[in-house]
Amino acid sequence: MRVGKAEHIRELDRYCIEELKIPSIVLMENAALKILKHIEQERFNDYVVIAGRGNNGGDALVVARHLISKDKKVKIFIIGDRDGQLDFKINYEILKNMNAEIVIINKAEDLDILKCSIEEKTLIIDGIFGTGLKRNVEGLFKNVINVVNEYSKYTLSIDIPSGIHSDTGKVLGIAIKAQKTISFQVYKRGFFAYESIEYLGDIYVESIGIPRMVLDKMEEREFYLEKEFVKSNLSKRNLVAHKGDFGRALIFAGSKGFTGAALISTNSAVKSGAGLVTLACAEEIYNSVGSRLLEAMSIENNNEKIDEYIKKSDSIAIGPGMGSKLETLEIIKRVLKNRRCPMLIDADGLNVLPDNLNVLKENSNYPIILTPHLGEMSRLTSLSIEEIRENRFEVAKKFSRDYGVIVLLKGFNTVITNGEELYINSTGNSSMASGGMGDCLTGIITALIAQGYDAFKATALGAYIHGYVGDKLSNDKFVVTAEDIINNISKYIKELLD
Repeated sequence: MRVGKAEHIRELDRYCIEELKIPSIVLMENAALKILKHIEQERFNDYVVIAGRGNNGGDALVVARHLISKDKKVKIFIIGDRDGQLDFKINYEILKNMNAEIVIINKAEDLDILKCSIEEKTLIIDGIFGTGLKRNVEGLFKNVINVVNEYSKYTLSIDIPSGIHSDTGKVLGIAIKAQKTISFQVYKRGFFAYESIEYLGDIYVESIGIPRMVLDKMEEREFYLEKEFVKSNLSKRNLVAHKGDFGRALIFAGSKGFTGAALISTNSAVKSGAGLVTLACAEEIYNSVGSRLLEAMSIENNNEKIDEYIKKSDSIAIGPGMGSKLETLEIIKRVLKNRRCPMLIDADGLNVLPDNLNVLKENSNYPIILTPHLGEMSRLTSLSIEEIRENRFEVAKKFSRDYGVIVLLKGFNTVITNGEELYINSTGNSSMASGGMGDCLTGIITALIAQGYDAFKATALGAYIHGYVGDKLSNDKFVVTAEDIINNISKYIKELLD
């Protein structure tokens, strides 16, 4: 599903209203009906609806009307006494004609009424601010949000929790802490900021009748990776295929003291479906590692035949456990010179690049994928971790464009971009926060590329699959290890294919 900024959402609305002649009040009605789908009406009977006087508040008033029509007990609070938007005013008049219970909050004493009502009611509906909010929340609005956060047992926010910046996810002074957020048509960029996570609750994005042809007009090509996309882009195996049809993967990994990285990345590639996997490792660990590989081949990374292996490969990965040393950089240069396929650089391969980024532009006929975590991205860009954390989309896109590479920026909601399109991963969780996870991801992506998937798509699919397996396993495990992932990759790829 698409991800959008506030300006894009405004443009979608404008186009529907002005060009397609869909009345704005129809879109508002559609939004309210979708919200009602997510209210457990058999569980909740008493409601407080809190509305600002914009379109978000209008949505809230329509929800209130439908709840009243279903004989629910609804008390409506409207903040301030300024004139509202036209659609808000229409729905306000309807509620007055229905003799709905409405309280206008315009002084401190009204907050006491709100507090008592919230304590009595079971579900609070937040329709104070929408995606247009850009300034800090102050005055009466701040006080209302304070009361809601302190006394509400369950809050549902419309479109976005009031007080969250739609584009950046920053808390604008104070914000509603929702248990559930019902948003419309596209995911908001701010949903993926680390600062906003604790305010969103469970997120649901619903269509309100904006046609696909309108969505396709959005300039930004940013998408939230969901299961349907992955299922539609994974390919089933041909019944008569053989191992040669699933590609040759070559993985440069491992050094003394870091044999685990070599084994994890290699075995991960095997279990992810590459036809033939070869580990190229340091000579000093060749015997010990080679004897533990049952389903992959191995070669010393300084073997005189290594260039032949590079030229014959369908995908290559470099970096896990190799050490941040000159030899690692030399291997990167060697692969760049001789390769005829995409290559992925991870871990120590990334650590030797900050002073040598120009090498990325050598032999750029085939894609290069970089898979940094925040610390590695900080070293690559000379930006602080905090700067990157707050601007992950822009930082990843800019680096991708500047160096002509695909960037997978690791973290919660991992970002994958080729500089033009951007995917945000929806899978993965903190039970996977253990050593070797990045090496495991390297193997998955390398295997997908070897099987013939486009490098950018393989990177996105690999991130999703990696997190998907972790999510499945974490249902029964407190900690999920790289070995757990490897032992279950094949099973859950099959599940996604079925």
